[in-house]
Amino acid sequence: HSPRSDYPYTDSLGDMSEGEGSAAMASAPRCQQHLVAEAARVVLPWVLSTMLGILTALTGAFIAINCDFLGDLRFGFCRGIAFADRNRCCGGSENVDLLSEGCVPRAASILSGQGDAEWVPWPEFFGVDSMLQSWAGYMLSFTIYALSSIIWTGLATMLVHEYCPAARGSGIPEVKASVSGFFLPTSFSEQCLLVKTLGLALAVGAGLALGKEGPLIHIGVCWAHVLQRLLSHLMPMHDVIPLHELACVGAAAGVATAFGAPLGGVLFAAEELGSVRSLSRHTLIYAFMAAFAASFMLKYLDLNGSNRLTLFALSTSTHNPKKEWIAWEMVAFCFTGLIGGLGGVAFIKLNLVCSAMRRRCRPHGRLWMLPVDLQDAIARTWRISLRKSQRRLDVAEGVMIALVTALLNWPLTLLLRSMSNEVIHALFESCPHSRASRFSLCDVNAREMPNSSFMGCIVLFLAAAVRLVQTSYTFGAAIPSGLFIPSLYMGATIGRLVGNVVHILLEKAARTDVQVHVDPAIFAMVGAIAMLSGFSRMTVSIVVIMLELTGELTYVVPFMCAVLTAKLVGDSLTPSIYDCYAKLNGLAPVEEQHDIRLDMIVADLAEPLPATAQLWVDGPVPLRQLTALVWGGDVPRTECAAGGAEAGAGGEVPVESPFLLLHGSCGSNILGVIDRERLQRWLSRQDGKVSASFEPLGDLPSSDIVDASRLVDTRIGRLSAQAPLLTAYCVFKQKPQLRYCICLDGRSDDRSSKHILLLSRQSFYTALNEGRFPLAHRARTASSAVDAAQGGQPMPLRFGVGHECQERRQLELVQIH
Repeated sequence: HSPRSDYPYTDSLGDMSEGEGSAAMASAPRCQQHLVAEAARVVLPWVLSTMLGILTALTGAFIAINCDFLGDLRFGFCRGIAFADRNRCCGGSENVDLLSEGCVPRAASILSGQGDAEWVPWPEFFGVDSMLQSWAGYMLSFTIYALSSIIWTGLATMLVHEYCPAARGSGIPEVKASVSGFFLPTSFSEQCLLVKTLGLALAVGAGLALGKEGPLIHIGVCWAHVLQRLLSHLMPMHDVIPLHELACVGAAAGVATAFGAPLGGVLFAAEELGSVRSLSRHTLIYAFMAAFAASFMLKYLDLNGSNRLTLFALSTSTHNPKKEWIAWEMVAFCFTGLIGGLGGVAFIKLNLVCSAMRRRCRPHGRLWMLPVDLQDAIARTWRISLRKSQRRLDVAEGVMIALVTALLNWPLTLLLRSMSNEVIHALFESCPHSRASRFSLCDVNAREMPNSSFMGCIVLFLAAAVRLVQTSYTFGAAIPSGLFIPSLYMGATIGRLVGNVVHILLEKAARTDVQVHVDPAIFAMVGAIAMLSGFSRMTVSIVVIMLELTGELTYVVPFMCAVLTAKLVGDSLTPSIYDCYAKLNGLAPVEEQHDIRLDMIVADLAEPLPATAQLWVDGPVPLRQLTALVWGGDVPRTECAAGGAEAGAGGEVPVESPFLLLHGSCGSNILGVIDRERLQRWLSRQDGKVSASFEPLGDLPSSDIVDASRLVDTRIGRLSAQAPLLTAYCVFKQKPQLRYCICLDGRSDDRSSKHILLLSRQSFYTALNEGRFPLAHRARTASSAVDAAQGGQPMPLRFGVGHECQERRQLELVQIH
């Protein structure tokens, strides 16, 4: 017998003893499974990021192709190439004659690569003279233009109303709310993804005052939720990458797809979404991967045939001496930023007025933009009532928006009639250039000079003012809509106007033999980014996006100056449009608080509700069942409630839970919360009653049924169990009427696999005062003592239990009551 056989060991040659060898052989399969799981956790986020970029880019390409095709279908069609827009049919945008609605003569057959390709305007197809030659052609072109816009908009509103109302708007407030912890399953479902894609193509193709860039961010986040749900059946996705971080990756892919700006997408995720919830370093790397994949896919597809990724690639090089700016021009750039900030404030106020009128008239079945007497007259004449159908109301509003937009766009100016992307690109171009000349932005006699005539300035101002009004009444309707392109449009027109005015002033002040060197195209780009900042209040990300859009590195400093000015002016007057709509939709804006720091999640503080504290209501409830439920005993189970009871049977939670949660029919919705002690007192006073109804009985009293609806507290909100406590703090602080927050802790849609948690306002405030989680607030009176104790440096906040915090004179607990 050798003493070394008594001990498991490994010698210098790596030999194991018999005991350790058998244990190692037994643990080998577990080690292999662990290695496979670890490999999946490392590789799967990269695969998901790549898939997100590719899927978002393909969706964006589908939307762009249909937008261009439907938008140009209002003017004519391409004979020879199926589903081709006018630029593709004519061989490029420079070969499009916007006045005659056709191609430059003999340009299509030579440059398009298709010998039989020909763009046919609608007057020519119907055998009528062109709109420039006869009133008949003009009216025919306008009629088809308006009818097409009305049809596309009506289809978009019907899709949104019938299949997914959550697909309306830009979706950016919902994205920020989801990342911050709000539970919004319908806003990121497969149905919402499909409706948003189809509705966006129809709405943008109708020529409305909206863009597709903001909704593409929502689409990218929808793809993130879809992929997470698909893969959650294979493995716990929260261990691989949390859902809120995957949503940030999808948002970065959406920005890269919308603008062809991969770096701007990453910075958007860090600036906008990272401000509501902290993001890890790995999240930004995955966002970088998704943005790269989306941009590479767009480069491979090459939708516009120019082999360029940037949306507004300019013809003049950024290093051209003509594009140099002088230091004194910074005053004009600041003034342009001031106009951008005020323009954003004006839009927000106008849009909120329209939204308030829409919400006030909607319950009465009336259109907010028409007088009541006129609507009643139309209803009596056509025998159509909007009060009986919300679908008719939404479709009627969309039709009215499309009709008014067409009536304003067609007769006023070509800047309004054409697609917004083409107009913005022309405004960014320096003279002489054919793209700018087509919109009369260059002088007719001297093409290298801008058109700074009085009429040219009036047209620019009119286009900006009309588009401001159009965007105000369009955004918020039951259609997918974004604000990036409308804000760029308004800012570019106003910026070009400011550049023309500066050019005129310098011409009058300078000597006749000195050539004035001011390019209004520079002011157009500065005005565009200033207006975008006034709308959204973003800073760093939109500067990078504009650099990637135009490739103009020379204008970094003017861009920064305009963005800072616009943001400071806008923040001093109104919140951003996305924060305003978050409040309108009942989503409390989540932002960092200066006096509080919360590091835990809601699930750590919320109380689990067992099956004995839940009641599924499918009509009146017998009082015997309520008595057994409140004072303990067997809980009668229905077919619907069986799954929920099993879900809570895992851990024996005491029956004396202070709350009782009411579910609707088969748990489809949550009716409210009942205080158990209050219900006990109420039951003790019931004599001669058989059952209780938790819904109002109305005018039908019963001798056997007692109305218990006043016991139900419906002031509840729904949060994700993984939401940070900062979200709960902001919700309770900004919604004083809210009493409870319900949290569902589960990954699948099956209710039996979920654990229901409840967080009440009272328990949340009690936990704050008891110091149950890291929370501290610096006392104002002790700031000097703290600084002195640290040698002039602010004392770092210390965290501990309640009595320890009270012993520290420099710190005090937050009093929130």
